[in-house]
Amino acid sequence: STDRMDAIFALESRVAAMTRVEAAVASAQGAAGDIPPEAATAIVTACDLPVGVEILSDGWRVGTPVLGMLDTLRARLPETAREFLHRSLTTQDVVDTATMLLAVDAVQYLTDLSAGAAASLRGIIQRSGSVATQARSFLQPADVTTVGFRTARWLDQLDAVRRRIASVETPLQLGGLIGDRM
Repeated sequence: STDRMDAIFALESRVAAMTRVEAAVASAQGAAGDIPPEAATAIVTACDLPVGVEILSDGWRVGTPVLGMLDTLRARLPETAREFLHRSLTTQDVVDTATMLLAVDAVQYLTDLSAGAAASLRGIIQRSGSVATQARSFLQPADVTTVGFRTARWLDQLDAVRRRIASVETPLQLGGLIGDRM
């Protein structure tokens, strides 16, 4: 792994992704008139502050880290907004959607890495593409080729992977308790 990928999936990032879900849903519900706009604003504000990662370990004792997160968030809310936190959401909705948010970040990072690698390979082709080199198969000499030809083959494979990465979908589902919500 890399430091950046480790940071994407760090405990703090996992908890922050769960609060991002709560904030986004409350914001959308406030905009749609499903909850009072003041409650939505209060929830978003409460979610902007960090929630401690201990909710993850505490969650093992109560069955889900979402309960501890909700307790923390409710304590930050005015009494009039508390009932609207987590409205129409399930624990599974929050955990799954938060995981997809992290996956989106990871895919973006892989996209950045592969773009850098592709640029490096193009640079090699530009600088040294016409240089002759000995091709090999299991360390045995084969025909003479060029650095550009060999590198272009790597670049073709990398570009194919980059196209697959670009096509990755990260679906979200907020199904509610019986799968009747969208």
